[in-house]
Amino acid sequence: MDEKRLTGNRIVQTWDNQQDWPRAASRLMLRIGPVKDILQLSVTGGVNHYISNGNTYHHTYTNWNWFYGETMDGGENLHYVVVSYKHKNLSVALGMFNPFADNYKQDTENWSQYASYHRSNYINESSRMPFVRLTWNFSFGRTFNAGQKRLNNTDNDSGVMNTGK
Repeated sequence: MDEKRLTGNRIVQTWDNQQDWPRAASRLMLRIGPVKDILQLSVTGGVNHYISNGNTYHHTYTNWNWFYGETMDGGENLHYVVVSYKHKNLSVALGMFNPFADNYKQDTENWSQYASYHRSNYINESSRMPFVRLTWNFSFGRTFNAGQKRLNNTDNDSGVMNTGK
């Protein structure tokens, strides 16, 4: 992981093996559907717990963002809505990114005691941005067709042994 050290009056950023980096993550997905093979709704979320033990630092962090070494990435407000239709091998989807937000935002923080920073990236043009997705599924190569064998589960034998005399 990246590490910042104070050497004299300079801050040196380098990569080094750290002591350990335990992470516990929980995820929850709620899904409704498909309702009459037409509608399906799903929401996914979760929480992470990090204990980052470096050679020159120790950080504990609990949130849904990603924390690696001394750097936290996350804070994204990305969401989208999609409506799709499938007919045989063709699938057509219409969707929209961030229909309920004004912009896309992603935060990055570094918790170094020597050179910490906080950075936010914004994309205003992604608000209510429509998209179209076309998918064509095709098969190639050998196709094996397993025949449907009827199960004949009748017992016409009386079970009496014939000795042939």
